[in-house]
Amino acid sequence: MQKFLLLFLLLSSITACTTPLSSSGAGLIVTSTLEGQSANNGVEINKKGESCQISILGLVASGNSSVKEAKEDGHIKNIATIDRSYFGILGLFGRSCLIIQGN
Repeated sequence: MQKFLLLFLLLSSITACTTPLSSSGAGLIVTSTLEGQSANNGVEINKKGESCQISILGLVASGNSSVKEAKEDGHIKNIATIDRSYFGILGLFGRSCLIIQGN
């Protein structure tokens, strides 16, 4: 039992860099959240764009989760909403995405 606890604490400490941090916090086993960041009610929503970045084991991080990238992905000129989603598993894999909607 002590070996398991020690291994668990060790893995928890070295994988914290991979855990995506939402405003509600991160789950120890799985994190899967969506949070709103801003909205413009005067813009009609008929398109959606997304841009993401990932982290693997806290050793490799890659991606572009910029507004510009999300606008290009969804062919959006006017932004109605900006949201952020987070997904992570055991601190081994983490993904953070910017999601915009507009026209």
